[in-house]
Amino acid sequence: MSKKYRPIIKEGTHLASSKNTDGTYLGALLDNETNKVVGQAEWEMVEEVDDWNWNDPYEYSDNHEKVELSKETQEMIEVLGMAFAVLGIHMIEIGVKKATPYVKQFVTDKVVPSVNKTMSWIAEKSATGIYMIRNGISGKTKAEQL
Repeated sequence: MSKKYRPIIKEGTHLASSKNTDGTYLGALLDNETNKVVGQAEWEMVEEVDDWNWNDPYEYSDNHEKVELSKETQEMIEVLGMAFAVLGIHMIEIGVKKATPYVKQFVTDKVVPSVNKTMSWIAEKSATGIYMIRNGISGKTKAEQL
């Protein structure tokens, strides 16, 4: 674990704010009235974390106090969980019902004609025995190459 330090701020001064990173401070002490540099802050090592907020809000720590929930609270959480699950399923059901006509129209208007056209083209080429396989560079068909 890394060491933690706390600045010792002299009366009538404050730490300089960083211009590069929002919410951070520099070690320089500024006068409260003139905002001029009056020195550098001294720093003391902190043995125990007190009311000073040292924890990174995005860092997970599992050394939290375990709390036993009452039976009523556990039942309430279970009921709410089921209610949210039913609500989610209902919303998905509504979404599917609303989307179905649009999906059906897309499949009917776009997918089916495209598949039919492709299948007809394959059937036509298979029936005549002409395969339009092109050689990458020359651009000639296999028939033209023979």
